[in-house]
Amino acid sequence: MIGLDANVLIRYFAKDDPVQTPKSIALIHSLSPQRPGYVPLVALAETAWVMARSYAVRRVVLARIVSTMIDSEDPVPESAEAVATALRLFQITTIGFSDCLIVRSGQAAR
Repeated sequence: MIGLDANVLIRYFAKDDPVQTPKSIALIHSLSPQRPGYVPLVALAETAWVMARSYAVRRVVLARIVSTMIDSEDPVPESAEAVATALRLFQITTIGFSDCLIVRSGQAAR
């Protein structure tokens, strides 16, 4: 399993770096059941925060990005069920996605 950090994910979604973007696209497209990718919650939270703050990605687009990650077989997000619950909260509130993940983690810790 290949762990993917926020830098890889940001380059993949933002497509803003002429050197790193093609590398991130190639890496993500190379993932397979034999060579799966894994997105830790912290990397997902950081990606969502950077995409919203630094790239001014609208909430609906950010929700689509997270939804795509939940629905895809590669890369696999850590705790996909928790991510899906956080996404639902994100879609019905004005809370940032990273904070929605924190809320969901707190609920699960009870």
